[in-house]
Amino acid sequence: MIDQFNHWSAAWALLMWNIAWQSALLAAIVGAFCWLLRRESPGLRYALWLALSLKLLVLPLWSVNVPAPAWFSSTAHAEPTLAQTQPTGLVASATSQPAAPLVPQELQTNPREQPQQALLWHSLRRLTLTTWLGSLWGAVVLISIARIAWQFRSLRRLLTTTTGAGEAERIVVEQCAARLGLARLPAIRIFVGDGSPMVCGLLRAVLLLPSELVEQIEAPALRQIILHELAHLKRRDLVTIWAIQAVRTVYWFNPIVHLIAYRAGLERELACDRLAMLTSGANATTYARTLIDAASGRSQPLVLSAASAARLTG
Repeated sequence: MIDQFNHWSAAWALLMWNIAWQSALLAAIVGAFCWLLRRESPGLRYALWLALSLKLLVLPLWSVNVPAPAWFSSTAHAEPTLAQTQPTGLVASATSQPAAPLVPQELQTNPREQPQQALLWHSLRRLTLTTWLGSLWGAVVLISIARIAWQFRSLRRLLTTTTGAGEAERIVVEQCAARLGLARLPAIRIFVGDGSPMVCGLLRAVLLLPSELVEQIEAPALRQIILHELAHLKRRDLVTIWAIQAVRTVYWFNPIVHLIAYRAGLERELACDRLAMLTSGANATTYARTLIDAASGRSQPLVLSAASAARLTG
């Protein structure tokens, strides 16, 4: 069993090595294209980063196999077997005299008399470095999945404390959705306190608005903010961001992947800003002032910060 684990971890390590350098190469190519398209629509640049994320998801199924460095591949093999340590002649003539097992001297006693701690220590010593690294990778992936599940639970708990929107807010949302051409109006919920508005929900979209923002901000500014949030629904960002989140979860150890996620998130927000400005008719200065006024003096609740960090919402 230990040898099988070592074999699997060696194959995993080689795969991660190939994905690491190939993702860096692809990110450099996409980054160069985005720089050439820096004056074009941010939605186009986001599409390139999203395509790269989708490519990384399928890269384990199709990648160029390049041998890892000597120092890396030397740790990807299990301890040598008896046939590898004995001369060929001894192995061929070993039919008359059985070979001694590769067990430390202190453990060559009756198995019933062997201390469990010694057996465990001997088994752990047979694990290679890549096996330990693979175990660490799997543990962090499971922790990340558990963290996302906890954030979903916190978000659902927040939804239970919200109230329905008033008639004025509902009319504004309907008008904004009509301008964007949304086929389905999201549910509108108001939560008590300050924070940032957001949209969530894959099957049934929900627009969350903080009560203090609704009460304090002027109607034109509120309309621009709602247009930005609804733009995420128009662009189907609540679906596409899961590809980026999946890449960040699987390749958490790769800084190139985090750079890809950052650039994709930036271009996604710029694309929503552009769509909101074009729909509202506001210029860049007025729109930027609206965002600053909405963000100044507000502290996001922990659940919203966690959900935003996990890219669960727009």
